[in-house]
Amino acid sequence: MKQLRVKRSRTIIVEGLPSNDLYVLLSGVVKVSATNGANGAVLMGIIVAGEIFGLHSFLRDPVYKFECNAFTDCVIGQIRAREFCETVVRVPFDRFKYIIETALGRWW
Repeated sequence: MKQLRVKRSRTIIVEGLPSNDLYVLLSGVVKVSATNGANGAVLMGIIVAGEIFGLHSFLRDPVYKFECNAFTDCVIGQIRAREFCETVVRVPFDRFKYIIETALGRWW
């Protein structure tokens, strides 16, 4: 896992871009927002230390395009999703992506 230090208000995950990484928030607070065409960015949630985020970037056709920004100065662990799946979840990566798509895709 690579450790990243992200200053307040900096973007961590850019809306709509696919990724091969997952993130673990080690300290700080991250805000998750989605773009609402007419009103701009809408706050969708807050991520606190200990949470894993970035799963939405595995969706093929997401309903919402999320962006994650540092709400405070943060320390983040960045890990390749394939490594995370094989080491922690013990599920093949393609199977993991399928589970995310079918279980969570329609809500995200």
